[in-house]
Amino acid sequence: MSQSKSVDKVVLAFDVYGTLLSTASIAEKLSAIYGKESGPKIAAQWRRYQLEYTWRLNSMKTYLPFTEVTSRALHHAVRESGGQVSTSQTSDLMEEYDKLDSFPDVKKALDVVVELTKKQTRLVPVLFSNGTKAMVEASVKIAPGFNDKHRSMFEKTILIDEMPAGEKVYKPSPKTYEHLSNEVGAPMEQIWLISSNPFDIVGAHALGMKTAWVDRVGSGWVDALSVGDSPIEPHVSDNNLENIIDTILMKENIHAD
Repeated sequence: MSQSKSVDKVVLAFDVYGTLLSTASIAEKLSAIYGKESGPKIAAQWRRYQLEYTWRLNSMKTYLPFTEVTSRALHHAVRESGGQVSTSQTSDLMEEYDKLDSFPDVKKALDVVVELTKKQTRLVPVLFSNGTKAMVEASVKIAPGFNDKHRSMFEKTILIDEMPAGEKVYKPSPKTYEHLSNEVGAPMEQIWLISSNPFDIVGAHALGMKTAWVDRVGSGWVDALSVGDSPIEPHVSDNNLENIIDTILMKENIHAD
């Protein structure tokens, strides 16, 4: 679909990891291996290095699939804690990563979108992720907050790994948001990026997308990056995904009736 034909379209682009799925939920599995005190710390560092590696790769103008990034970040986090991770443990933990729990507010929020998409053709929900197809499909299939209605509701799953060869790059590169815009056939100003990751919000905002930040930590917006003299802040923010969806729908004048 060409962007010129998308006059009334409102795209809801949901980030996956950290927004719909809790990357901290793997701490229980890590605790079983490395102890209750170390498990949550390793989980947090695993996520930290997973993201840091993507940014390093962007800076080095090279690309590795998210599965490999995630595996290498695991080794970094475990070794930094003073532990070791075997080949079999790596395999088991990577399988567990495809079984991340959804956040408690996800089901109700997606229920709202499901009902509206039955009546509103303007609303276009999609998934937008750094993850590979295998990772995202496995996670969405297993996550307790997702049901068949939720999975079928998403019109597309837009993945960085499916960008053209030689052009693959991770968020928050402008190319990733341009890829999203091209895939949904809508200009930046008709897309809402819904993410818990400040770097994602800032990257999308800088290109003219509307942004909704899910404040999973409850700390409020503290990111100080700006473009020129203008500070970047999300258009909508809340610590509850259902509230964010309601606010977006109100701003876009979308109603169930």
